Amino acid sequence: MEYIRKSYAGVSCPWWHYAEVESTNTQAGDIVRDITDVEDSADYDAVRFVVSADKQTAGRGRTGHQWVSVPGINCAVSYICELSQEWYNAHGTWISTVAGLCVAQAVESVYKLDDIKLKWPNDIYAKGRKLGGILCEVVERDDAPEKIFVIIGIGINIEAAPRIEANYEATCIRELAELAGEMATIDSASADALIVRIAGQLNKFFSSDNEKNLHAVDTMHTFREQALRRSYTVGRRVVVRRVDSTEIFGKAVNIGLDASLEILDDSTRQKVNVRVGDVGILP
Repeated sequence: MEYIRKSYAGVSCPWWHYAEVESTNTQAGDIVRDITDVEDSADYDAVRFVVSADKQTAGRGRTGHQWVSVPGINCAVSYICELSQEWYNAHGTWISTVAGLCVAQAVESVYKLDDIKLKWPNDIYAKGRKLGGILCEVVERDDAPEKIFVIIGIGINIEAAPRIEANYEATCIRELAELAGEMATIDSASADALIVRIAGQLNKFFSSDNEKNLHAVDTMHTFREQALRRSYTVGRRVVVRRVDSTEIFGKAVNIGLDASLEILDDSTRQKVNVRVGDVGILP
Protein backbone atom coordinates (compact mmCIF):
# COMPACT_ATOMS: atom_id res chain seq x y z
CA MET A 1 0.00 0.00 0.00
CA GLU A 2 1.45 3.36 -1.05
CA TYR A 3 2.01 6.10 1.50
CA ILE A 4 3.65 9.51 1.82
CA ARG A 5 6.40 9.92 4.43
CA LYS A 6 5.62 13.22 6.17
CA SER A 7 8.18 15.26 8.08
CA TYR A 8 7.31 18.10 10.44
CA ALA A 9 9.07 19.89 13.25
CA GLY A 10 7.62 18.54 16.46
CA VAL A 11 7.25 14.95 15.22
CA SER A 12 10.56 13.12 15.43
CA CYS A 13 9.15 9.67 14.67
CA PRO A 14 8.14 8.22 11.28
CA TRP A 15 4.81 9.57 9.98
CA TRP A 16 3.11 7.60 7.23
CA HIS A 17 0.16 9.18 5.43
CA TYR A 18 -2.17 7.21 3.14
CA ALA A 19 -4.77 8.41 0.66
CA GLU A 20 -7.11 5.63 1.77
CA VAL A 21 -7.04 2.78 4.29
CA GLU A 22 -9.63 0.54 5.86
CA SER A 23 -8.68 1.85 9.30
CA THR A 24 -5.65 3.75 10.57
CA ASN A 25 -5.74 1.60 13.73
CA THR A 26 -5.64 -1.57 11.66
CA GLN A 27 -2.74 -0.19 9.64
CA ALA A 28 -0.96 0.83 12.85
CA GLY A 29 -1.43 -2.68 14.26
CA ASP A 30 0.37 -4.12 11.25
CA ILE A 31 3.24 -1.68 11.83
CA VAL A 32 3.55 -2.67 15.50
CA ARG A 33 3.90 -6.32 14.55
CA ASP A 34 6.68 -5.39 12.09
CA ILE A 35 8.73 -3.17 14.44
CA THR A 36 12.25 -4.53 14.77
CA ASP A 37 13.90 -1.89 16.97
CA VAL A 38 11.98 -1.95 20.26
CA GLU A 39 13.46 0.92 22.29
CA ASP A 40 15.61 -0.08 25.26
CA SER A 41 16.74 3.40 26.25
CA ALA A 42 15.29 5.14 29.28
CA ASP A 43 14.95 8.35 27.26
CA TYR A 44 12.56 8.28 24.34
CA ASP A 45 9.41 9.91 23.03
CA ALA A 46 6.37 7.76 23.70
CA VAL A 47 4.94 8.29 20.20
CA ARG A 48 6.94 5.92 18.00
CA PHE A 49 4.90 6.10 14.76
CA VAL A 50 2.09 8.22 13.32
CA VAL A 51 -0.34 6.79 10.76
CA SER A 52 -2.86 9.10 9.07
CA ALA A 53 -5.20 8.91 6.10
CA ASP A 54 -7.40 11.12 3.96
CA LYS A 55 -10.14 8.49 4.07
CA GLN A 56 -11.04 5.39 6.05
CA THR A 57 -13.33 2.86 4.43
CA ALA A 58 -13.89 0.83 7.60
CA GLY A 59 -13.08 3.17 10.48
CA ARG A 60 -13.77 1.68 13.89
CA GLY A 61 -15.08 3.01 17.18
CA ARG A 62 -15.52 1.40 20.58
CA THR A 63 -17.70 -1.69 21.12
CA GLY A 64 -17.98 -2.38 17.40
CA HIS A 65 -19.25 1.04 16.38
CA GLN A 66 -18.28 2.46 13.00
CA TRP A 67 -16.44 5.74 12.49
CA VAL A 68 -17.83 7.46 9.40
CA SER A 69 -15.40 9.31 7.12
CA VAL A 70 -16.94 12.23 5.27
CA PRO A 71 -15.58 13.95 2.14
CA GLY A 72 -13.27 16.91 2.68
CA ILE A 73 -10.50 17.75 5.11
CA ASN A 74 -10.78 15.81 8.33
CA CYS A 75 -8.46 14.14 10.82
CA ALA A 76 -8.07 10.36 10.85
CA VAL A 77 -4.89 9.42 12.69
CA SER A 78 -3.43 6.71 14.88
CA TYR A 79 -0.46 7.13 17.20
CA ILE A 80 1.62 4.11 18.14
CA CYS A 81 2.82 4.78 21.68
CA GLU A 82 5.46 2.68 23.39
CA LEU A 83 4.90 2.64 27.14
CA SER A 84 6.57 0.77 29.94
CA GLN A 85 4.72 -2.14 31.49
CA GLU A 86 5.12 -0.29 34.79
CA TRP A 87 3.32 2.79 33.44
CA TYR A 88 0.54 0.69 31.97
CA ASN A 89 0.02 -1.30 35.16
CA ALA A 90 -0.18 1.90 37.20
CA HIS A 91 -2.29 4.10 34.93
CA GLY A 92 -3.48 2.11 31.92
CA THR A 93 -7.14 2.85 32.70
CA TRP A 94 -6.42 6.55 32.08
CA ILE A 95 -5.07 6.23 28.53
CA SER A 96 -8.32 7.03 26.69
CA THR A 97 -9.09 9.98 28.96
CA VAL A 98 -5.56 11.36 28.75
CA ALA A 99 -5.71 11.05 24.97
CA GLY A 100 -8.95 13.04 25.09
CA LEU A 101 -7.28 15.76 27.14
CA CYS A 102 -4.48 15.93 24.57
CA VAL A 103 -6.96 16.26 21.71
CA ALA A 104 -8.98 18.96 23.48
CA GLN A 105 -5.89 21.05 24.20
CA ALA A 106 -4.61 20.63 20.65
CA VAL A 107 -7.93 21.60 19.01
CA GLU A 108 -8.18 24.73 21.15
CA SER A 109 -4.61 25.70 20.37
CA VAL A 110 -4.59 25.08 16.60
CA TYR A 111 -8.05 26.44 15.80
CA LYS A 112 -8.33 29.14 18.52
CA LEU A 113 -11.47 27.58 20.01
CA ASP A 114 -12.44 27.06 23.61
CA ASP A 115 -14.58 24.86 25.83
CA ILE A 116 -13.80 21.54 24.16
CA LYS A 117 -15.27 18.82 26.37
CA LEU A 118 -14.86 15.08 26.97
CA LYS A 119 -17.88 12.79 27.06
CA TRP A 120 -16.98 9.68 29.03
CA PRO A 121 -15.33 7.48 28.06
CA ASN A 122 -13.91 8.45 24.66
CA ASP A 123 -15.84 11.18 22.80
CA ILE A 124 -14.81 14.77 22.06
CA TYR A 125 -17.69 17.22 22.41
CA ALA A 126 -18.26 20.91 21.71
CA LYS A 127 -21.47 22.94 22.03
CA GLY A 128 -23.34 19.79 23.00
CA ARG A 129 -22.37 17.93 19.81
CA LYS A 130 -19.88 15.23 18.99
CA LEU A 131 -16.70 16.56 17.39
CA GLY A 132 -14.65 13.39 17.42
CA GLY A 133 -13.85 10.10 19.04
CA ILE A 134 -10.98 7.97 20.31
CA LEU A 135 -10.28 4.24 20.08
CA CYS A 136 -7.39 2.81 22.10
CA GLU A 137 -6.07 -0.69 21.47
CA VAL A 138 -3.26 -2.48 23.27
CA VAL A 139 -0.70 -4.69 21.51
CA GLU A 140 1.85 -6.79 23.42
CA ARG A 141 4.92 -8.42 21.92
CA ASP A 142 6.58 -11.55 23.23
CA ASP A 143 10.04 -10.15 22.47
CA ALA A 144 9.46 -7.05 24.66
CA PRO A 145 7.56 -8.13 27.79
CA GLU A 146 8.54 -4.93 29.62
CA LYS A 147 6.84 -2.81 26.94
CA ILE A 148 3.25 -2.12 25.98
CA PHE A 149 2.30 -0.70 22.60
CA VAL A 150 -0.89 1.36 22.69
CA ILE A 151 -2.52 2.41 19.43
CA ILE A 152 -4.47 5.61 19.99
CA GLY A 153 -6.85 6.14 17.09
CA ILE A 154 -8.39 9.61 16.81
CA GLY A 155 -11.03 10.95 14.44
CA ILE A 156 -11.89 14.66 14.36
CA ASN A 157 -14.46 16.31 12.09
CA ILE A 158 -12.68 19.34 10.64
CA GLU A 159 -14.36 20.50 7.43
CA ALA A 160 -17.65 18.62 7.71
CA ALA A 161 -19.59 16.39 10.09
CA PRO A 162 -21.36 13.15 9.17
CA ARG A 163 -25.13 13.27 8.97
CA ILE A 164 -26.14 9.88 10.28
CA GLU A 165 -28.94 8.26 12.22
CA ALA A 166 -27.59 8.23 15.75
CA ASN A 167 -28.50 9.21 19.29
CA TYR A 168 -26.31 12.30 19.08
CA GLU A 169 -25.69 15.29 16.84
CA ALA A 170 -22.30 15.86 15.25
CA THR A 171 -20.36 19.05 14.62
CA CYS A 172 -17.08 20.06 12.98
CA ILE A 173 -14.27 22.59 13.41
CA ARG A 174 -15.56 24.76 10.57
CA GLU A 175 -19.01 25.03 12.17
CA LEU A 176 -17.57 25.79 15.62
CA ALA A 177 -15.27 28.48 14.22
CA GLU A 178 -18.18 30.15 12.43
CA LEU A 179 -20.26 30.13 15.63
CA ALA A 180 -17.35 31.67 17.54
CA GLY A 181 -16.73 34.30 14.87
CA GLU A 182 -13.26 32.94 14.26
CA MET A 183 -11.59 32.92 10.83
CA ALA A 184 -10.16 29.42 11.17
CA THR A 185 -8.00 28.11 8.35
CA ILE A 186 -9.48 24.82 7.20
CA ASP A 187 -6.94 23.09 5.00
CA SER A 188 -4.59 20.11 4.98
CA ALA A 189 -1.87 22.17 6.65
CA SER A 190 -4.10 22.93 9.64
CA ALA A 191 -5.06 19.25 9.88
CA ASP A 192 -1.36 18.35 9.89
CA ALA A 193 -0.73 21.00 12.55
CA LEU A 194 -3.43 19.37 14.70
CA ILE A 195 -1.81 15.95 14.31
CA VAL A 196 1.57 17.42 15.27
CA ARG A 197 0.15 19.20 18.34
CA ILE A 198 -1.62 16.05 19.55
CA ALA A 199 1.64 14.10 19.20
CA GLY A 200 3.41 16.69 21.32
CA GLN A 201 0.74 16.51 24.00
CA LEU A 202 0.84 12.70 24.07
CA ASN A 203 4.62 12.78 24.46
CA LYS A 204 4.25 15.26 27.30
CA PHE A 205 1.91 12.93 29.19
CA PHE A 206 3.51 9.58 28.36
CA SER A 207 7.24 10.07 27.83
CA SER A 208 9.88 8.50 30.06
CA ASP A 209 10.73 11.85 31.66
CA ASN A 210 7.48 11.62 33.61
CA GLU A 211 7.79 7.99 34.68
CA LYS A 212 9.66 8.81 37.88
CA ASN A 213 6.37 9.88 39.50
CA LEU A 214 4.07 7.27 38.04
CA HIS A 215 3.06 5.65 41.31
CA ALA A 216 2.43 8.90 43.16
CA VAL A 217 -1.23 9.31 44.12
CA ASP A 218 -1.15 12.94 42.99
CA THR A 219 -0.57 11.76 39.40
CA MET A 220 -4.03 10.23 39.32
CA HIS A 221 -5.48 13.25 41.11
CA THR A 222 -4.00 15.48 38.40
CA PHE A 223 -5.55 13.33 35.67
CA ARG A 224 -8.90 13.42 37.44
CA GLU A 225 -8.86 17.17 38.04
CA GLN A 226 -8.21 17.86 34.37
CA ALA A 227 -10.83 15.32 33.28
CA LEU A 228 -13.44 16.83 35.61
CA ARG A 229 -12.77 20.33 34.30
CA ARG A 230 -13.45 19.13 30.77
CA SER A 231 -16.20 16.63 31.50
CA TYR A 232 -19.38 16.89 29.46
CA THR A 233 -20.83 13.94 31.40
CA VAL A 234 -20.44 14.67 35.11
CA GLY A 235 -23.45 16.50 36.51
CA ARG A 236 -25.83 15.18 33.83
CA ARG A 237 -28.46 12.46 33.85
CA VAL A 238 -27.25 9.47 31.87
CA VAL A 239 -28.03 5.94 30.80
CA VAL A 240 -25.14 3.49 30.82
CA ARG A 241 -25.41 0.48 28.52
CA ARG A 242 -23.09 -2.23 29.76
CA VAL A 243 -21.48 -5.00 27.74
CA ASP A 244 -23.98 -7.53 29.17
CA SER A 245 -26.82 -5.35 27.73
CA THR A 246 -28.03 -4.21 31.16
CA GLU A 247 -28.68 -0.51 31.68
CA ILE A 248 -28.14 1.90 34.56
CA PHE A 249 -30.14 5.11 34.74
CA GLY A 250 -28.90 7.82 37.04
CA LYS A 251 -26.77 10.92 37.44
CA ALA A 252 -23.05 11.04 36.69
CA VAL A 253 -21.50 12.50 39.82
CA ASN A 254 -17.75 11.97 39.63
CA ILE A 255 -14.75 10.38 37.92
CA GLY A 256 -12.82 7.86 39.99
CA LEU A 257 -9.07 7.68 40.50
CA ASP A 258 -9.10 4.73 38.08
CA ALA A 259 -10.90 6.83 35.40
CA SER A 260 -14.22 5.06 36.02
CA LEU A 261 -17.48 7.03 35.87
CA GLU A 262 -19.34 7.26 39.16
CA ILE A 263 -23.13 7.05 38.76
CA LEU A 264 -25.82 7.65 41.37
CA ASP A 265 -28.19 4.84 40.40
CA ASP A 266 -31.85 5.92 40.20
CA SER A 267 -33.20 2.54 41.30
CA THR A 268 -30.93 1.82 44.26
CA ARG A 269 -29.80 5.35 45.19
CA GLN A 270 -26.35 3.80 45.50
CA LYS A 271 -23.19 4.98 43.75
CA VAL A 272 -21.91 2.65 41.03
CA ASN A 273 -18.50 2.86 39.38
CA VAL A 274 -18.73 2.09 35.67
CA ARG A 275 -15.49 1.06 33.98
CA VAL A 276 -16.80 -0.20 30.63
CA GLY A 277 -19.93 0.79 28.76
CA ASP A 278 -21.63 3.24 26.43
CA VAL A 279 -23.03 6.39 28.00
CA GLY A 280 -26.01 8.29 26.65
CA ILE A 281 -26.91 11.75 27.88
CA LEU A 282 -30.54 12.07 28.97
CA PRO A 283 -32.72 15.20 28.77
